[in-house]
Amino acid sequence: MWSHAMAGLRLRGLGLSVATRRAGHLNCDVNMKLKLCLLLLVCPPLLAQEFACQLGGKIVPVAEYRQPTPVFTRLKNDGHPMTAFGFSIAHSQVLGADKAARDYCQSLIATTRTVLLSGQYPADHFHPGQTLSLKHVHRDRHVWPYWPDYYWLADSPRGR
Repeated sequence: MWSHAMAGLRLRGLGLSVATRRAGHLNCDVNMKLKLCLLLLVCPPLLAQEFACQLGGKIVPVAEYRQPTPVFTRLKNDGHPMTAFGFSIAHSQVLGADKAARDYCQSLIATTRTVLLSGQYPADHFHPGQTLSLKHVHRDRHVWPYWPDYYWLADSPRGR
């Protein structure tokens, strides 16, 4: 049970206030509710790790996609397909100074990944054996927008 001594509690650092009613029920300011909701929405992305790498390699067939294929996904919904293909990574360079990012980027060398590339490209733009330079961002899959691996061509702007 909240006492009347708690009625004037102020959390000055966040500008939040908590007050009680005379009946002893907790009554939170609307201001506090809005700030707490905002805090819950903003904190997970701020706490998530994000690793950025520049990848070099070539397009290869994988089980799902024998050749670059336009696919519609739940990742984006702008009416345009993404291009899916296998990518064999020959070299990887970290785009940050973090040791964890450096270790992650190094672990990608000599692996094959399925790439979903956003953007509008002609049907014959990509082909097996083609050498590409991609930028890649990997982030926590539990943080909005729930897109753990993002790729784009290294010579194009990063249009999310």
